[in-house]
Amino acid sequence: DITVVSGSTVWVDPDQPDVVIVGATGGVLFRSSDGGDTWTEITDGVDSASGSTFIDFAEFVGDSSTLYASYQSQDSGGGVLQSTDGGATWTNTDMPDVPAGPLVANADGQVLVGVGVEQTDAAEARGLYLFDGIEWTHISSAADHPTYQALVTGLTFDPETNTVYAVSSGADMEGEVFKSNDDAVWQDWSIVGGDTIPSDFWGQSVVINTHDTDQIYVSTARPSGTGSIYSCSIIKDACEVYYTGLKDETFNTMVFDGLVTGSNTGIFAYQSKAKLTLTKQTNKRRLVAGLTDKATNKVLNNRTVRLYRKFKKGGTFKLIDTKKVRHGQATFLVNQRGGIFQARWRARKADADVYTPLTISSNVTF
Repeated sequence: DITVVSGSTVWVDPDQPDVVIVGATGGVLFRSSDGGDTWTEITDGVDSASGSTFIDFAEFVGDSSTLYASYQSQDSGGGVLQSTDGGATWTNTDMPDVPAGPLVANADGQVLVGVGVEQTDAAEARGLYLFDGIEWTHISSAADHPTYQALVTGLTFDPETNTVYAVSSGADMEGEVFKSNDDAVWQDWSIVGGDTIPSDFWGQSVVINTHDTDQIYVSTARPSGTGSIYSCSIIKDACEVYYTGLKDETFNTMVFDGLVTGSNTGIFAYQSKAKLTLTKQTNKRRLVAGLTDKATNKVLNNRTVRLYRKFKKGGTFKLIDTKKVRHGQATFLVNQRGGIFQARWRARKADADVYTPLTISSNVTF
């Protein structure tokens, strides 16, 4: 059994789920090949991380035998180890002695690591480092680079476009969301969201909506206070609060599966929301109900919207018509003006597993 109580990161082989590696404080790695029933402490090649804390793992896309592990030392240093046998043995990649954090790797032999801790704002210990399989390059070294001196706390990789997204925290400067703009060498970067990201943003994790790659989610985790999840549109270059945590609740890591996120304790499932609007066309005596996914703005066709009406504020709504959503909207003909109309949609069957609350409504006075 594992005797170290402070495990810090874990990796499960996507091709062989019984192979599990745990990184811990003290610079210790443990490996299991039977799904966690038994464990072996890894000693080969791990000595350079002695006394450190392992932060993250990443494997080459399509090749889980090539694996990387980042670590940080107590004196704000660190590095990255490499394994070519599924984590059984390791070697040092000779990265500069900087606090290595989140990792991503592609299928072409490139590894990207975000670096930085609050204890130092030295330019060489912040930003992004790129490994081409032979040597490391500090791509954030120039003062005009978007990630210069950024305390990078989260990375995610889209293998379909070879695009990387990164987030930084606002330890001593504004936190940001970054995007790589070249699909080959990961050298050119831009900032996402602009003024829609607040100055006290403490980015911690970032994931891509696998159903709509224009959308990414970013979580925040501050040393104190309440965290949030932001939804960002790359095309619109804008972000907005998608969810605000409970008091003192922060979000350290996320996995997109529509949407699952880890908090301070436990795992929470987060459902999406639908948006229902009701507008009037006065001259034509029509009411138009629109139904969309609030996060993606995609229309929700073939859903049933019900129209209710009451004549007094204190009255009771009565059902007067039912329509299916076609091409993103349901159109109701109103024979007489006057009264308060209300459109309602209730999630049924499969929608109930996706959307919350189950019933939404929208009012208009005609």
